Amino acid sequence: MTSGWQTYARRYHDFRSGRYPLPNDDREQDREDMMHGMMLQATDGRLIFALIDEDLQNIVDLGTGTGILAIKVPYLESPEKFLKAFRHMRPGARIELQDIDHQCHSDDDTIPDNWPVTRLYDLLVDAFQRFSGNSRAADLGGEYLTNAGFINIQHNCVKLSFGPKKYYVGQFYREACKQFFPALAARHFPKMGWTSAEMEVLLAECREVMKDLQCPCLQYDINF
Repeated sequence: MTSGWQTYARRYHDFRSGRYPLPNDDREQDREDMMHGMMLQATDGRLIFALIDEDLQNIVDLGTGTGILAIKVPYLESPEKFLKAFRHMRPGARIELQDIDHQCHSDDDTIPDNWPVTRLYDLLVDAFQRFSGNSRAADLGGEYLTNAGFINIQHNCVKLSFGPKKYYVGQFYREACKQFFPALAARHFPKMGWTSAEMEVLLAECREVMKDLQCPCLQYDINF
C-alpha cells in the first residue's frame, strides 16, 4: 500500500483511519529491509524457527515488511487472524509469529533509572494503547496461539543489543531504532500534547545514549 497522508515529511497509512502507526514511504521500506538483514545476522541465518518438512507445499504470509521476509516466513498478529488461520490449516501445518517486544532489558539489570530509551518506549506504549492498539503483541503470542487452538507451542527468544555483542547486529539495530523512534513519535506525540521541540529533545537524548558501545540495553525478538 503506497497511499496515505503526510506529516513531518513522512507518509503514513490512511487505511482504517491511520491505525497502523509506522510510515509506508521509501525510507521505512529501506529500514524494513535493513532489519531483515540484521535479523539474519542475529539468528545465524535462520529465516524461520518452525520445524517445517523438507517437502513444504505452501506458505501464507501476513505483515512481513516489504516482501523479503515473506518469501518463507508466516507472520500473523491479531487473535482473530490466529483463529482464522487455525480454521484454514491442515492437520500437521505450522504457524510462526515473530515480533520485537519493545521493552528494554539487560543481562545484569544495569539499565539506569529514567533512561531516555526506556522513557521513550513507555510513552510509545501509552500512545499505542490510546491510539493504535496493542504494542506488546509479542508478549501475548503464546496466549493468542493457545486460545486459537494450536498445540505444541514452542518459544524462542533472540537478543538484540544496542551494544558490542554481535557488533554487526548492534550497529544496524541502533540505526534502525534511530529511524523508528522519530517515525512513531511524529505519528503520536502531537496528539499527546507534545511540541516538535519537546519531541526532538527526547529523541536527541536517545540518540546520544545509544552511541555508547557499552550500552547494556537488550530487546527481545520473540518467536512462537
